[in-house]
Amino acid sequence: MSNLTLPSILFIPRWYPSRFDPMLGLFTQRHAEIIANNADITVLFIHPFPNADKKFTPEINTENNITVIRILFSNPTSSSFISRIKKVVNLFKAYYIGIKTIKNLNRLPNLSHIHVLSRTAIPALYLYFFYKTPFIVTEHWSRYMKNSGQLNNYFHKLFIQFTLNRSQHLTAVSQFLLNTIAQKGFSCKRTSILPNVVDTTTFSIQPKTSSKKTIIHISTFEDRSKNLKGMLNAIYQLKQKLTSFELIMVGDGEDFSMIKNYAAQLDLTDVITFKGMIADKKEVADLITQSDLLLLFSRYETMSVVAAEALACGIPVVATKMGALPEIVLPNFGILVDNENETQLCDAIYKVLTQPELFNKNQMREFAITNFSEEAIRERLLDLYNKYLRR
Repeated sequence: MSNLTLPSILFIPRWYPSRFDPMLGLFTQRHAEIIANNADITVLFIHPFPNADKKFTPEINTENNITVIRILFSNPTSSSFISRIKKVVNLFKAYYIGIKTIKNLNRLPNLSHIHVLSRTAIPALYLYFFYKTPFIVTEHWSRYMKNSGQLNNYFHKLFIQFTLNRSQHLTAVSQFLLNTIAQKGFSCKRTSILPNVVDTTTFSIQPKTSSKKTIIHISTFEDRSKNLKGMLNAIYQLKQKLTSFELIMVGDGEDFSMIKNYAAQLDLTDVITFKGMIADKKEVADLITQSDLLLLFSRYETMSVVAAEALACGIPVVATKMGALPEIVLPNFGILVDNENETQLCDAIYKVLTQPELFNKNQMREFAITNFSEEAIRERLLDLYNKYLRR
């Protein structure tokens, strides 16, 4: 094994930050980072990117006390049968090189930790069958939901269940996602919740320096799931009731331009500021602490990290009753409205902005620390690892 004093854990993520996309899979990176002083962590990240070369050369780096092995390659752009076969061959080739690299570095693990099935099961199952290395699975993805249009292939579902049958434990980032996975027909002998991490040091209660009523929205600007147009319709209604307020919209994505144009159509450009993507979490935290509420109108959320970050800052949340949001936004932490109900959303925003005394900042922060802080998630991870480590 690679380290005689610390348990060796192999993270196998579907998504992880890289030079091609530094924001991809930040939640998995945070899980790895918070236990890097308690375990010897290796990350094996295999992913196709259009701008990558075809050499399958391992990129090996030490990042925050974590050994990260990235094999980034390009796939055919065609959807032909031959191209689909080539993509599968490329994936197995990349994982073969990844496992070989792990062996050459003398970093065979005591335990593998899959983050998001199903291609990531390939190296975990190899180590399970040939080295008797146990593994656990953590799910983050919304594709288990009925309306996702995914996981309809019989053989794909069979492979996922085959993997879960051999997994020591399945965790998901919320009870909602665990329930959704079960409703899709999948099962594992042991399950629990493992939320994503919130940096409760950076995201903390700070005094507000402006008297202007400020709403903040942070998302990936994808209207199908985030219902951004519906949210702007509610803001249009709010503008008829409240004369002075500002909506700050942070993020970028496929519908960014469309939403900017829609805001202009509704004559909302005087009350909306589009900040674009902000990578610096301290800057994001500052924007949240200077706001009066976080606004979400999502059609589904497997776990809203930004809602948990707002609570850590003592900022109430107005959102829908969808997905995992009711697990985070408790009755005294904000207001939840019915899905697609723009009038309810407008009324909830108005109530939070005009009656801030209804919400206790300290209670919100205490809840965030107890459930989402680095210390809380580290304890859950280490408890899991200690149960299943191959000694």
